[in-house]
Amino acid sequence: MTNGAAFQVPGRRQLIVGLLVLALVLVVVYLTWVSTTWGHSLDNDAYFRARESARLVVEADKELLDKIRRPTLGLALAVMIVVGLVRRAVSVGLIAVVGVTVAVAGAEILKGTLPWTDLVPSDAALGARLQAESYPSGHSTIATSVALAAVMLVPVAWRAWSGVVAGLATATVATSVVIAGWHRPSDALGGVCWAGLVMGIAALVAFKVRGPQSEPQNRKHNGAALVGSLIAAVAFYVALWILAARTSFDYPDANFSFLSTMAAIVIAAFSVTAWFADSLRNAAWQAPSNVQPHEGLQPLENA
Repeated sequence: MTNGAAFQVPGRRQLIVGLLVLALVLVVVYLTWVSTTWGHSLDNDAYFRARESARLVVEADKELLDKIRRPTLGLALAVMIVVGLVRRAVSVGLIAVVGVTVAVAGAEILKGTLPWTDLVPSDAALGARLQAESYPSGHSTIATSVALAAVMLVPVAWRAWSGVVAGLATATVATSVVIAGWHRPSDALGGVCWAGLVMGIAALVAFKVRGPQSEPQNRKHNGAALVGSLIAAVAFYVALWILAARTSFDYPDANFSFLSTMAAIVIAAFSVTAWFADSLRNAAWQAPSNVQPHEGLQPLENA
């Protein structure tokens, strides 16, 4: 089929719309949250409240984050290539690898490019590592991009529900970087949006390279998966709410900043993964076939 037909692949327009939204959110969060006194006050209050509100899981979150290192990332990239080979979609596996690599490297570049300055007194109480550029979070970027790469590479029959699993993985890491004290909430939110932006572009490239092969899916099945993402997001946030209620003496009034910023991160995590999975709901990444039957030959059953 032609490139013009590829433009009409189901989900491509949805990807493009989502990319525009993610780009807008990434910029708006930086301008209104990272660069204003209001944003710094909310960020810092949530950051300092996070450990108090979720101190039962602080050490577990640290152990989880400690496992996200270069060797782990390298192993994940190798697995993507193997999956691409097994599924006879090597190009998609390579595109996923490049997407994750660009997302992670880009996050580090953005950290050194987007300025962060002291704006409120509580900035001085932050650790030395956080009194500098840290937007977007590298760990949140890694978790989100790898989760979306997995969604891209799983068989199409699993893709809708893989978005739910990816949402859980993304939300877990993105909230953990705040609870463990490694990042401010704005950093975690930025990491989710940045990774979603890069991997969305990678998916568009995959559409272009592999062509418009598609495998129509039952819309009720995909709709159920979207509902599943919503239920999982609510359950995840309720768990955070209960955790804060059990560990904080001045709950809930003094925990507003923590609970509100966690809500933003959870909503972003599940929205990005659900959007990505639904946009690729029909992309089977079938191997293109240019072999045409000889004009003089007829299929055996018609002979």
